[in-house]
Amino acid sequence: MKKIQLKIGALSLSIGRGVSSYFFFYPERGGKCIKIKLDPANINALISNLSYRKGVPTIQMVFSSVLKNYSISLEEANLIAIGRGKSLTFNIELLFVPKHSAVKDKFRTIASFGDGMALVKLFGIPLYIDKETFNKYAIESIDTKEYLKFKLQKAEEAEDFETAEKIVEALQFYLKKKGK
Repeated sequence: MKKIQLKIGALSLSIGRGVSSYFFFYPERGGKCIKIKLDPANINALISNLSYRKGVPTIQMVFSSVLKNYSISLEEANLIAIGRGKSLTFNIELLFVPKHSAVKDKFRTIASFGDGMALVKLFGIPLYIDKETFNKYAIESIDTKEYLKFKLQKAEEAEDFETAEKIVEALQFYLKKKGK
């Protein structure tokens, strides 16, 4: 089965009742993206590992260290879809391979999205998705510049000049970052 390597696109965190947080992945070639709704447990695993500062290590860091001490490496990570409709979730299937360990056979396990992403980062390996799953769940991505221009137009139409000013700043930052 053909696999597509995914790149991290964006993390959208919203705080409050009734709002959602999302993680976006894009294939190397761009275009459509995978949008993953995050629950509080996944948000915690992601934030504590992606923005880790010195202090008490996370459980994923401890697990990673134990595996490395026993010469077991994480060789492959695949984003998988489980369920459908409102019960659709994305998890990560992990392939572990022992090098010189008492464990003789490689083994697979499924981790929650947040835990799996933490391990992907800690082991420094790419994340893949099979082409069929990508084609089934990918959504059209919106060009950032066009989206900001659209939001600016709406803010100006509503005479919300404070929001419009913030959007102009975001647009200028985006264009500067892109070198345009």
